[in-house]
Amino acid sequence: MKAVRTSEPLLWKADLTKSDLEPGWYHKNTPVKRCYTLDEKPGHLRVYGNCYDLASPESPALLLRKQTSYNQTFCIKLDFRPTRPGYEAGGVLWWNQYSYASIGVAGKAADDAGVVSAVAMREPAGKPKLFKDSMANVEVGDVTSFTISIQARPTEYTLSLTTSGRTNAFTVPVADLTVPPPVGGSFTGIMFGIYSFGQGEPVLDPADFSEIAIREDTVNKSL
Repeated sequence: MKAVRTSEPLLWKADLTKSDLEPGWYHKNTPVKRCYTLDEKPGHLRVYGNCYDLASPESPALLLRKQTSYNQTFCIKLDFRPTRPGYEAGGVLWWNQYSYASIGVAGKAADDAGVVSAVAMREPAGKPKLFKDSMANVEVGDVTSFTISIQARPTEYTLSLTTSGRTNAFTVPVADLTVPPPVGGSFTGIMFGIYSFGQGEPVLDPADFSEIAIREDTVNKSL
């Protein structure tokens, strides 16, 4: 018997036609001020990153949705063009500030003193606060539109970013992600999310997210 995975109709899709987010979205901690808007670009969730990265004990510009089953795929479309090194936006698989995985687009200093966009990947390494960061040296040129997905399976997650027909991806074993934090406990379960942050400074370039959805994947057995 061979297991074949198929995507069912959408389990959930973000309603981006309202003036505020629908119930079911979460922040990490209480933000000092609102980091998003649904009015500036109709049909998009526009996020303005702050100076707090994903490992910060403060409240980064991070919006989360709960994972509700073992086999799901979180999908987003991102439009982002960073103009300073360290500006970054993308999708995140969240356990807590000590352990998470992310894939996105970041500003990178160029040889001519300019800034180029590159794929940024951050993998948990099985210990709290220990990550494998890589820029992958994949420059995306003038491209500003990206598709990001986080595929959940019972024992692993696969994060991927696709642009212009090219995909960068990596897989995270559940055991490497769900490590006990050095203080406190993990009570929220795993979440999917979107984020934007600057390297010690607010992000002046908006990150526009759209087509935010979760699909419920099923397994069919066939010969």
